[in-house]
Amino acid sequence: MSLSLRRLTNSILLLLWISLPGFVFSKTQLNTYDWDLKMETPVIPDSLKNEPQIYFKKYQKVEFAFVDKKFIQMEVLHELFWVNSDEAIDRNNKVYIPMGKGIDVLSTKARVINPDGKITQLDEEDVKELRDENENTAYYFALKGIEIGSYIEYFYVIKKSASYTGSRKVAQELAPVFDYQFDLISPQHLIFATKSYNGFGELEEDTFDEEYNHVLKRVKYIPKFEKEDQAYNFPNRMAIMYKLEENTGSGAHHIISYESIGKNLIKSYTVSTKADAKGMKSMMKSAAIDETQSDLKKLQDLEYYFKTHFSIYQSNTPDLADLSFVLKNKVSSSQGFLKFMALACRQFNIEYRFVITASRKSMAFDRDFEAYNFLQQYLMYFPREEVYMNMEDKLERIGFVNPDFQDNYGVFFKKIEVGDIVSATYKIKWIEAPGAHESMSEMDMKIKVADDFSYLEFDLINSTSGFNSYNVQPYFGLITPEKEEELKEDLIKWVDPDMDLHEVSADNTGYANVGIKPLVIKGTFSVDKYIVPVKDKYLIKLGLFIGPQAEMYQDGKARTLPVDMGFRKNYHRVLKFEIPKGYKATNLEAISMNVLAQEEDGTVYADFISIYSLEGNILTVTCDERYHKIHYPVAQYEDYRNVINAAADFNKIVIYLEEI
Repeated sequence: MSLSLRRLTNSILLLLWISLPGFVFSKTQLNTYDWDLKMETPVIPDSLKNEPQIYFKKYQKVEFAFVDKKFIQMEVLHELFWVNSDEAIDRNNKVYIPMGKGIDVLSTKARVINPDGKITQLDEEDVKELRDENENTAYYFALKGIEIGSYIEYFYVIKKSASYTGSRKVAQELAPVFDYQFDLISPQHLIFATKSYNGFGELEEDTFDEEYNHVLKRVKYIPKFEKEDQAYNFPNRMAIMYKLEENTGSGAHHIISYESIGKNLIKSYTVSTKADAKGMKSMMKSAAIDETQSDLKKLQDLEYYFKTHFSIYQSNTPDLADLSFVLKNKVSSSQGFLKFMALACRQFNIEYRFVITASRKSMAFDRDFEAYNFLQQYLMYFPREEVYMNMEDKLERIGFVNPDFQDNYGVFFKKIEVGDIVSATYKIKWIEAPGAHESMSEMDMKIKVADDFSYLEFDLINSTSGFNSYNVQPYFGLITPEKEEELKEDLIKWVDPDMDLHEVSADNTGYANVGIKPLVIKGTFSVDKYIVPVKDKYLIKLGLFIGPQAEMYQDGKARTLPVDMGFRKNYHRVLKFEIPKGYKATNLEAISMNVLAQEEDGTVYADFISIYSLEGNILTVTCDERYHKIHYPVAQYEDYRNVINAAADFNKIVIYLEEI
């Protein structure tokens, strides 16, 4: 939790204590929760007997209460499942228990029931501790004697400080679930808002409980979640969100709001203290920003200065947002960087917004349900330049922040000053991702036949920009020379891993060029497998010159999830093949391809187009592959798949060299 969120949470707690008649613990007494002493063996449906795993019980319960003037929550997780494969056994031979600082385990048990009826039971004394090299600790039951056909049952009851600003519980698993139930219980004066996702259905109110607020959902059967290629799977599973919405005792409502977050954020990171001003003055002198440059260049230089001079940690330590401390110790938090950029923008009169969003890989930002668990990532947005900056990742550059934080909603905070009063407004807006033309991959390849026709000689220049290179380009200069050579080889051997590489070089390498200049890989190599003698002619595997292309196979199942391809992209490939003297090239008509995916109004959102021309003995093939959207609904999946598969079909193109 960031400093501003922590402060705001403390202020919300004050609202909970106003006008309350008293503080009592919930009547359900979760610390006495237990399982049935004798487990009835579930019946495996014939239609599911080949499943590797089946859940026969999944129970999640969250209960909020006041105990000793502390607002706490208690949780139950109780699962019973059957394992029917070695993989399922390996996946479930450890049952992890959430233990550690701030969490009290009130009760926990586990047992294994083998097919022969043998029962192995474990309790708190059997919980083991696992500590990694970073001193992170995990606690788990090590289950022994599990066989194919065994049942595993476990539960735990924990108590911890109340987490009411936004939480998510996942109902759907990668296996079928029978008998799922979720309960949310709170004191009568505290009203929680809930929302269901991905077809789970809304929760119901327990109208018979007059003393507590109790909402629940029970589902007899939830089908297993089927993973699909080019889709983020976790956010597409059935789930429930909940947050504290209202306190009828105090009259407070819409308690979890981004408005309060914005006020705290703006006051904390746009107003400088004397220490900040002193640190800022020294930093700006060191950064030596040229004031005659464009605002975009100033922003690029400011980011480059800070990220190359200071370590950035994810920490709520106040000192790490104190710019004098940052300057002295060369270490900062993302909030410290946020403050530095805000004060620098004020100096240069550059307009900006603070932005907080979520990763759509884990949980896409929901514009209609304000909850703090969506507030995962700090960005800054510069409206005049229409670019974003990542405040946490040192290797990302302005204009190209992690794709998972874009093509997504986020909350935008704007500073408002009226006299000496500093405040903020906010809007939930779409975070537009860069266009396909900003993530280019441009291939310029020349090919000729060896004198003895035993191999082909290649001269390649490959230029990549934007998201096509941002995961590679900054590492040059950060790794050893030996690793750099390996990396350069990897960046050319995608054409063919078995090539005979003669030389390779890389231009525009290093962090300074990320998002500014394309990464350029140049190399020469030869490949013998792309030319094959066939009777009185030679077969040239021209389609493989662009490297192996993935094919999206149809396995007979209907697509259920929308495609998320990460980012928009554009491939432009030019192949210039020199036809040897005394020969002609045939089967050239196979080169021409034109596969389009279009909206109803005719707008092309993805395409694969290849054409050729012949001038003298030079055959030029131009191949363009473009994806102008990131998300493709299920209705567009087949058209999208056709474009993807067109590249794989291009791999199959061959031409022939025949003597004249």
